[in-house]
Amino acid sequence: MPDYKNSCVCKERYNGLNCAHFLTNWLIENKKMQPNLAGCYTCPSGRPIRAADVRNHYFIPNFTLTADPGKKECFIYCINNDNGREHVYYGTKNHCSAGTGLYSDATKYEYYI
Repeated sequence: MPDYKNSCVCKERYNGLNCAHFLTNWLIENKKMQPNLAGCYTCPSGRPIRAADVRNHYFIPNFTLTADPGKKECFIYCINNDNGREHVYYGTKNHCSAGTGLYSDATKYEYYI
């Protein structure tokens, strides 16, 4: 797939929500996801912008939740249970291959392969 970019075709940026926004733009641009995914709050170009929406409406229906993917790259949803902040990216727990980076404050991780 073409390289990931921290941007979207809509040119918008959403404070605190760009992890899902830019990850889904990458997926859509690479024909791995359709725009305007049902149940998701989206940017003007139809890219979901909330991590929880990506988890609930893309990861869960299309991938298998695994406790330990080993060193295999996968989609990752993580959350800080203390403050409720959520994050999504593609990679491993310690390496982000596509996304706005790791979330070092996460207290819970879900791995989707």
